[in-house]
Amino acid sequence: MRLLITTPFYAPQLNGVAQVVQAHVQHFVRAGHQVTVATGFDPAREPTPPGANPTVVQFHVTGCAHPRAPFRGQVQAYQEFLRGWVGDVILCHCWQIWSTDLAVPCLGSHPARTVLVSHGFSAHVWPKIVRFPRGLVTWLGWRPYVWRAVRRMKQFDRVVFLSDLINRGVYYDAWLARRHGLSHTCVIPSGVHVAEFDEPLPDFRQAYGLGSEPMVLCVCNYDPWKNPLLVLQAFAQAAVKPAVLVFIGSVFTDYTTRMRQWYQQAGGESTVGRVIFLEKLHRSMVKAAYRAADLFVYGSLWESGPLVILEAMAARTAFVSVDVGFVSKLPGGWVVRSLDEMAQAIRTLLLDEPRRQQLAQAGRAACEQTYDWAKIMPRYDALLASLAQPKGSRPSAP
Repeated sequence: MRLLITTPFYAPQLNGVAQVVQAHVQHFVRAGHQVTVATGFDPAREPTPPGANPTVVQFHVTGCAHPRAPFRGQVQAYQEFLRGWVGDVILCHCWQIWSTDLAVPCLGSHPARTVLVSHGFSAHVWPKIVRFPRGLVTWLGWRPYVWRAVRRMKQFDRVVFLSDLINRGVYYDAWLARRHGLSHTCVIPSGVHVAEFDEPLPDFRQAYGLGSEPMVLCVCNYDPWKNPLLVLQAFAQAAVKPAVLVFIGSVFTDYTTRMRQWYQQAGGESTVGRVIFLEKLHRSMVKAAYRAADLFVYGSLWESGPLVILEAMAARTAFVSVDVGFVSKLPGGWVVRSLDEMAQAIRTLLLDEPRRQQLAQAGRAACEQTYDWAKIMPRYDALLASLAQPKGSRPSAP
């Protein structure tokens, strides 16, 4: 088949959406499909050689469907590319992003079958990190988008959700689909390449001067939505000496400065314990950190399917996480709902190695059985096979 994947992010970017799309592309190429990726511009991305598979086409586009952040840049060029693309299936990743919202007007007259791969829905959610009255303006600006969500899903031949949870906070689109009786949806989770965590990796502890002391890890961007300050505060409250807390983010930001200021005001290493802030690590060193850690801790305010939790599970590392996305359905760790609960969970698990190891093994087993891309991608093969019908007919269930 000839496949077009639209996505706001793609390699060399390493965020969750980019990693999911890259896993899809790699599998589709190995399966013999001809793949084109239409994505946002990244100056670090190498141009695609002629005849390459996949072919990556970049566009300088910003903005979204919110009236305060209108689309800008190569909007017309992107839509003309979509209308002129010749192929069999178009897969659009994510709601509330230019690559999908600008594609929708082009899909009705396009002969290709269409798939929306949802990574969660947040247009209806009150923006927790935006102060009133700006938060009200943001929320109101998304209301027309929320009202059109059901109609938009009906414009696709298939809608894929990451989880079977009907959670109005994160999977509001799935809740709407069930409420309105939409029958062209299916559930296919995100995953990880489990075998990657069994490969030879660098010695993270040696690289950063760590001995045998307990190591707590948090991998996320230094961003208010990811809320790593909560993890730092919980670690300080847990007070398990001589444990070390390691943060790994893409790049340092103003939020990193805020975290360091809190750390120093709380007493620094003598009071809180040793804390290491890292950025721009090679992927192999990030995987090595997962494997070296005794406990993974996560405090994000909103997620659809946090891959970092799955990666911790694949690395046989127990986790403590707030209740975001589908984390509540995952074995391998504890779900907490407050700073105090997080601190107590960190302390309990760091001091109880048998229980920690039991959780770690349960998490790894779940990854091998359910969340390994090798187990997941055949479900996308079935989805594509179900779409091999003339345009206008409703595809059979994959």
